[in-house]
Amino acid sequence: MRILILSCNTGEGHNSCAKALKELFDGKGHYCVIEDALNFISPLASRVISRGHTLIYRYFPGLFRRGYAFAERHPAAYRGGSVLNRFFCSGRQRLTAYLDSEDFDVVICTHTFAGMILTGAKKACKTAFYTAFVGTDYTCSPTTEICDLDVYFIPDGTLKEAFTAYGIPEAKLVPSGIPIRQMFYEDMEKPAAKAAEGVGRTHKHLLIMGGSMGCGRLDRLLDLLAGALRADEEITVICGTNRHMQNKLGRRYPDRPNIHIRGYAEDVPCLMDSADLYLTKPGGISVTEAKQKHLPMICLNAVAGCEAYNCRFFVEKGCAVSDDNTAALAKQCLALLRGEEEREKLERSYGALESRNSAQVIYDYLTSKVLFKSAV
Repeated sequence: MRILILSCNTGEGHNSCAKALKELFDGKGHYCVIEDALNFISPLASRVISRGHTLIYRYFPGLFRRGYAFAERHPAAYRGGSVLNRFFCSGRQRLTAYLDSEDFDVVICTHTFAGMILTGAKKACKTAFYTAFVGTDYTCSPTTEICDLDVYFIPDGTLKEAFTAYGIPEAKLVPSGIPIRQMFYEDMEKPAAKAAEGVGRTHKHLLIMGGSMGCGRLDRLLDLLAGALRADEEITVICGTNRHMQNKLGRRYPDRPNIHIRGYAEDVPCLMDSADLYLTKPGGISVTEAKQKHLPMICLNAVAGCEAYNCRFFVEKGCAVSDDNTAALAKQCLALLRGEEEREKLERSYGALESRNSAQVIYDYLTSKVLFKSAV
C-alpha cells in the first residue's frame, strides 16, 4: 500500500500519532509518508499557526480555552462559506494536485484541519483512495463533523455517543485507541529503569511532564514539592522544548541530588517505567502512554480545552486524580507518592479500560479494506 498521513504542527501530539502509524506501516514494508497539511495552504501559514499555537498554549492558556469553547458553541464558524472554512480549505487545490501525482491508496488525517482540507480535495481528485481520521483526544473535537471521510478511528468505544452526537454515523466509527510508538509496549523492571534514569532503586520517583512544550506552572509546583521532599524521594521534571523553564528550574535547584531537571526527552518509556507517580498535562498522547504503562496519574489542568476531556475521562475511570489548585495538586502528589495503597488502586483501574496496540488495529482495518478491495 501507499499511505499518506496528513498531520498539523499544532503541538506534538498529532505528529507523534502520525509517527507511530508510520513506524508500523514502515515495519510492514509499505510506503508511508507524513506531510504537514497546513503546508498545502502555504509554508508561511504553517509556521505562523505552529508558532502561534505554541505561544498561546505555553503562555496564554486562557486564550486557547476560550477559542476551543467558541468552536464548540459556534460550529457554523468553521462550516462551508465561513471565513475560517475558506482559509483552511484554501490548500485543497495544492493537495489535490499532490494526491493525483502520487497515487496513494490511503490518506489518514490526525487533525481536523487536515480532514477539512482533504474533504474538499478528494472531491476534485482523479485518483481514488480510502480516507481515515484518527482522533488524538478522548472526545469528539470541534470541526470533526465538517470532515467527510470513510472511517473515524476513536480512542475508546465508550466515546461513540460523543461522535454520533456531532452527526458522524456510528457505522463509520472504529474504536482503536490512540496510536503510540511501539517502544511503549515494551516494559523494563522498575528498579532497573530507575537505575537507568539515575534514580535510587528503592526511592519513590515522581515524574512531572508539561507536554512537548513544557506548559503549566512547573516552577510553582516544584517549589511547593521541593521543600517537603524526603531523602528517599526523587523528582524528574521534563520541560520539553521550553528552554526558559528548563534554565529557570536549573538555576533554582542546581545542587539537589534528588531533583532532576531535563529538557526534551526521547527516553519517555524508560522514564515512565522508573516512575511511581506521573504528574502530567493531559494531552491525548501523554495520557495514552501512561495508560499503556498503567502508571498512576495526576492531571495538571494547564490548558483545558480538549485536555479537560482527557482529564475527565481518566478521572472518571478511576485511573487519575486532578485539581485546579496548584497547592492542592502538590499535596496530592506527596500523599500519593507516600501512599502505596492509593497508587495501586489507581493502577488497577487501568485494567477495566480497552487495551490494544492501536496502530496495529488501524493497520489491520485499513489493509482489510484496501487490499481486499484491490484483490476484488
